[in-house]
Amino acid sequence: YAMVRVIANPTPDEYLTATPWSPPDHGRPRLVTLARHDVKHKGLDVLAAIARRLSDVDVVAHGCADANQPRAVEALRRSAPPNFTLAPPVYGGLKLDVLRGATMFVQPSRWEGLSAALVEAMALGVPCAVSQYVAGTLPFASKDLGLILDADPTLAAAQIRAAMASPDMLRQWSIAARRYAAAHFDATLVADQTVALYREALVPDHVPV
Repeated sequence: YAMVRVIANPTPDEYLTATPWSPPDHGRPRLVTLARHDVKHKGLDVLAAIARRLSDVDVVAHGCADANQPRAVEALRRSAPPNFTLAPPVYGGLKLDVLRGATMFVQPSRWEGLSAALVEAMALGVPCAVSQYVAGTLPFASKDLGLILDADPTLAAAQIRAAMASPDMLRQWSIAARRYAAAHFDATLVADQTVALYREALVPDHVPV
């Protein structure tokens, strides 16, 4: 008799109203992720392995230190290729600039809920590449919202390189992701859905006996 209702996290209005992503004009391509530096959870080791296979691409992981795995983070920092950087977190306007300056937003998490960073990137229209697990949390496949990465870093790197070589594909993902974000993550819409859910829960006919 249980009922399940899913309501998305809202994204701040400035992400939906800000100037959206357009292909950056800096020389080297740049892959960006926003995630605390939890190596296993966020798949940062996978991202470093992808970076090793894309030596002409800068890969930057912005995030705060993670207290759970300090040794793993330091080991990753020492072993990572020179084009991979564990960078401090970014906030406010700087975060907007970092996302808009990315060629793609990449989230290789091994597991994830609805990632706020992914929602923000989609709201700005940044083309996204995500792990298969993350793709399962949103209709990436059915609505073609972005690139779904192979679990093998070598194949994932090849996928990313092919995507970056296709401006039309990046633009298509950008438009689709931003449109989906506007339709599902708008704060007013999420608030209305939340109120409706509480009203539904208060109707006696919906209470299991």
